[in-house]
Amino acid sequence: ACAMTLAANTARLVGRRNHTPSALSLVACIMLLAWPPTAASIGFWLSVFAVFGLTVFCPLITAHLICLFTGRSQSGPGRKWLGRVFEPAGLTVTAQLFTLPLTAPLFATISLISPLANLLAAPLVTLMVGGGIVAACLVPLCSDLSLVVFRLLCLVGQAAAQLSEWLSGIPYASWPVAVDMVPTLLLFLLLAALLYLLWPQPGPRPRLGLALMLVAAVCANVLCLNLPTGAQLIVMDVGQGDALIIRDGRNCVLIDTGPDEKALLRALARNNISHIDAVVLTHLDLDHCGALSALRGTIPTEDVFFAADLLTYQADDAAVSAAAWLDADGASELASQDQLLVSGQLTLTVVWPAEPVREGGNDQSLCLRLSYDCNLDGQPETQALLTGDAELPELRLILADDPQTYQVLKVGHHGSNDAIGLEELQLMRTEIALICVGADNYYGHPTAQTLTTLEAADVALFRTDLHGDITLDFGPTAIQVSYDSIAPELTSR
Repeated sequence: ACAMTLAANTARLVGRRNHTPSALSLVACIMLLAWPPTAASIGFWLSVFAVFGLTVFCPLITAHLICLFTGRSQSGPGRKWLGRVFEPAGLTVTAQLFTLPLTAPLFATISLISPLANLLAAPLVTLMVGGGIVAACLVPLCSDLSLVVFRLLCLVGQAAAQLSEWLSGIPYASWPVAVDMVPTLLLFLLLAALLYLLWPQPGPRPRLGLALMLVAAVCANVLCLNLPTGAQLIVMDVGQGDALIIRDGRNCVLIDTGPDEKALLRALARNNISHIDAVVLTHLDLDHCGALSALRGTIPTEDVFFAADLLTYQADDAAVSAAAWLDADGASELASQDQLLVSGQLTLTVVWPAEPVREGGNDQSLCLRLSYDCNLDGQPETQALLTGDAELPELRLILADDPQTYQVLKVGHHGSNDAIGLEELQLMRTEIALICVGADNYYGHPTAQTLTTLEAADVALFRTDLHGDITLDFGPTAIQVSYDSIAPELTSR
């Protein structure tokens, strides 16, 4: 921005037109030629898009904000007062709109609170920066006074940080989205060009049209998020990690979060998840709980559950701290045979570990039996075993204690060598196997041994690296499986 301003003023000194967008283009090209790796800097492109929007569209957007909220034109009476009040709002709205094509695909969220946050935090940050310059100048003259000023400015900085922290925790402070960069940028450039060419002046008709567009967008979003669903198990593609959704109607339980916050938010957005009743973390490996903090301020979450005694022995773990942010009443624990009622038809029962745990490793993963009872007669039509990272030794203990039929198996530990055995598959009468795994992962999951075992048991296999999000719709007589992509070499039933 400083270089662009300098270029624009220099142009005026040599008798050329002071055209800010041209100065911006010139400076951006010079920076790219001088250091080509700048093209890979997200900060560079955010600056270019923000400055372009502020210099070209900010006056128009500010005028429309004035008209939208007051019904008055900026050129009418009291325009100076209106400009002073709405200009900061116009600046922050413009900057957010014109960086949205970059931030939404990159961070998988749209911040709804940032215009308010910017308005509240900007005076504090301005005071801190300006005061810091003054305090730095005071150091050679009176170091004691400068130290006092610095300490006061630290309090201002803490207030700004606490304000941002509080605002980010408000429910729906940001909204998860799943969009790709290229089509988003193309759509944005098209809309920006149309806006520039048409340039509608603020007035009653544009005001009414904008209001109707906002209402239509909100209604469409609400309707989309509240479409009725039946009993489902969704295995979400979050890379090399686990993230499962169990829902029935508006009731929703998330089992594990995967390692990547952006991947989790995209997956939740793809599946229209706007509220989570409970999060169950099977164990403390990052590929199962590393993205838990992404839910804060984006998707309201009622409860967070860990294995019994884990909160005591692993109180300093990052996932436990993140759970404290999400669950106002504090995280809870699940012991063997504890149940979570997802809905009248869906029930989760803890079948492992048999005893309280201390470390939360793979062998201590919470294993859950998902029961689907369509007729509510106490005899489930379908059962699924969700194993976290538990492997064959734990599976044998589970079956030895309570042999059950599991039509669906979430294969443990991403399909590792010791994940499953042929005898156990036959004992459970498993028909569908699900593997959460990242494409071309470093570990070689799922292994050839596990794939051979599943094939020998004549089990239909679905993998997130090949099929993307995998949805199982439970019915009274059958399970319908759907997924994002089709791998011809794999068969479904």
